[in-house]
Amino acid sequence: MQVAKGLTLHQVDHSRKLHGNNKLPEARPVSRLRILASQFLNPLIFILLMAALATFVLADYTDAVAILTVILVNAAFGFSQESRAQGALAALKKMIKPQVEVIRAGESLLLNAEEIVVGDIVKLRLGERVPADGKVLEATSFVINEAVLTGESIPVEKEVNSDELNKLYMGTIVLTGYGSMQVTAVGIQTEFGKIAQTLSAQEEGQTPLQKRLTKFSKQIALVVLGLAIFTFVLGYISPDITGSSHAGAGAVTSSSKLADLITLCISLAVSAIPEGLVIGLAVVLTLSMQRLLKRKALVRKLAVAETLGSVTTICVDKTGTLTEGEMQVARADFSDSNLARKALAAVNNNLNAVDLAVSKWLELTNKKEDSEHLFDVPFNSSVKFAASIYRQQLYL
Repeated sequence: MQVAKGLTLHQVDHSRKLHGNNKLPEARPVSRLRILASQFLNPLIFILLMAALATFVLADYTDAVAILTVILVNAAFGFSQESRAQGALAALKKMIKPQVEVIRAGESLLLNAEEIVVGDIVKLRLGERVPADGKVLEATSFVINEAVLTGESIPVEKEVNSDELNKLYMGTIVLTGYGSMQVTAVGIQTEFGKIAQTLSAQEEGQTPLQKRLTKFSKQIALVVLGLAIFTFVLGYISPDITGSSHAGAGAVTSSSKLADLITLCISLAVSAIPEGLVIGLAVVLTLSMQRLLKRKALVRKLAVAETLGSVTTICVDKTGTLTEGEMQVARADFSDSNLARKALAAVNNNLNAVDLAVSKWLELTNKKEDSEHLFDVPFNSSVKFAASIYRQQLYL
């Protein structure tokens, strides 16, 4: 392979078969049928279904329909919200398709980042995200922000002839300058990919709300079962509990008495089950989900809205999470604002984070003419100034 010309189409196919695609592991999209089925996987729903069945057996069709309506309305709430969230996430993934400039067979191509393979030569410029792991082939004031991977806000200047400083990593961002790299690892083989694979291997547990509902459902089941057994035993040993009497021709038979007792116990059990709790929870969680959505937070599952409310401590890396790792000019105080702006523009070379911040603040759009730019002294902490001879004038 000639480095200057990049890979041929045959070499691209061979590399893809050997090393795979430049794609990170991600969970398979949940089907709508599975989302619908998950709405019924709740211990409280199971109890309500049993209650609906019991009322149906007792020919109390009004209560049976009421309980089933509660179950279906709850499922409709959950299914509607979670389907919309799933669809929004899928749409976002389709929109975010980063493209990179790749040299193949001597030609410059603009490809999706997922299409690059090991051995490809990729051109990188200011503001672009490194699409894979690789080594630097050329670098001109090539500074990389590696905060997303290392957590360090201080950028790293990359060099060609350095074993440590010529390595580039997926997900990092070109802060200044430009360069090119040869891809050495893609997808799950990258450092970023290894982290993603570890995270995707974690099993999804129950939310605090789901745990409490499971516990509450078991408690209800035990209480209702205990009350039913107690009522049945008490009715069996006491002939008056069902309103019947052994005396005279009106005495009920033993089988009739058992049927009445069973009916009474089932009715008691159904009345003790809080049918309104399920629909109430669904409404509250839906409202919470909508409030989060207004604050630009997309929630995939209803129960997660409650989980977020239960959080007491959040542990995150500062740079790239709470902060953007980007300097900004907060305040300026000059005796001569116009002259100061000229000086700042003259000495600005966009070579470091301070230069970039000042450039953005000045809203610089035109590059300096190299023919009129004679000499630079970059800013450093020891001399505490930057200098530039520009258009036959010295700016400090």
